[in-house]
Parts: sequence; C-alpha cells; structure tokens
Amino acid sequence: MKKNLHHAEIDAFLDDLWEFPLIEEQQWNTWEKNHPSLVHNGLGDPLPSGFQVFLTSQGVDQEEFQRLIANVVEVVFSSFYGAADDASSWDYLKAVLKIADQTGISPPPLGVFLTSRFADRFGWGRKITPAERKEWRALEY
Repeated sequence: MKKNLHHAEIDAFLDDLWEFPLIEEQQWNTWEKNHPSLVHNGLGDPLPSGFQVFLTSQGVDQEEFQRLIANVVEVVFSSFYGAADDASSWDYLKAVLKIADQTGISPPPLGVFLTSRFADRFGWGRKITPAERKEWRALEY
C-alpha cells in the first residue's frame, strides 16, 4: 500500500471490495451479509474497536481516514439498491482522488480501466476476468 498501512481490518476491507467485480449472482447474498467492519464504517458505523489507536500510531488523521473509507464505499454501494446514479458515484470518486492527492498518493493510470464498459449489461458493466482484477489490484501497491 502506498502509505504502508498494514492492518487486518484494511486487508479485509480491500479484499471484500475487490470481490465485487467477480461476484456471481448466486454469491451475492453471502457477500452482502459478510462485509468487514470498515465497510460498515463507510456506511456510518463507528470504527472497529481499537482501530483509532492504530491510526494514531501511524500518524493518520482519523476523520480524513473515515472520509476516505466512506467515499470509497459509496463509489461501490451508492447505486446498489436503485437506479444507477453516475453523478453521485463520480462525486464520491472525485472525493477519494482529492483525499489521495492531499496525502501525496497519485491515482493509478486510468488507461488500464478502459476495457471496463459500464454501459454494458444494463449498467453493471462487462464482467472482468480474475486476471484483469489481479492486474487492477496490483496498481494499488
């Protein structure tokens, strides 16, 4: 990770959200019921017990971290249960990019994501392959 924040809660958060692009319909309910604590934090729950101590020990501003988590979660979840809201998703993504920029983290090269066509499959996008996900995920490190 760019800021060397290594913690089981962060790993679980990233693993969970990176599962989304590959989820098959029959796996949806299981995935939806088993989100880790930081996903719930992004949806409004408090940080996991003891996590504030970790953030402080790493010199990470808790409010900024929570804004980052909330906006990442909303990029993924904001259109789940209704019509796609591309404008809001774009606003959440811009907020993520702004926080990253303010902390000295550059976004990955966007050209890698050009094959992800969300106009396909009624707005759900073309299914990516496990190899594509692996390539995309490698960009975060």
